[in-house]
Amino acid sequence: MLRRAAWAASRGVPHLERVHIIGVLHPEDRQRRDPANWYPSFKACIDGLVDQGVLDDDDHTRVVGPDMRMGHVVEGARLVLHIRDLTPVDIAAGLRK
Repeated sequence: MLRRAAWAASRGVPHLERVHIIGVLHPEDRQRRDPANWYPSFKACIDGLVDQGVLDDDDHTRVVGPDMRMGHVVEGARLVLHIRDLTPVDIAAGLRK
C-alpha cells in the first residue's frame, strides 16, 4: 500500500541520479517512538519511487539514507520523504556512496 501510494504521489517528479533522503514520521499522538523501527515503511516508499522511474535503483551508489526522523503530530499520521538531489559538490563534500 505505501509503495503504491509513493508511486502515485511521485508522478511528475523528474528523474534523479543521486539523492539524499530524509524520512520523517509524523505520528498521530505524542507517544514515544523509535523512528528507525519504521524503516520497512520508508523502504516501501522508496521502492515506489524506483517503480515510478524517479530513481533507477535505491542502492548505495544512488541513495544516501533514508535518515529517519520524528516530525510533529498530525491527525491520521503520515510518512514524508524529503529528497535532495545531490550535486557533484555535495558528493565531493562527503555525501557519497
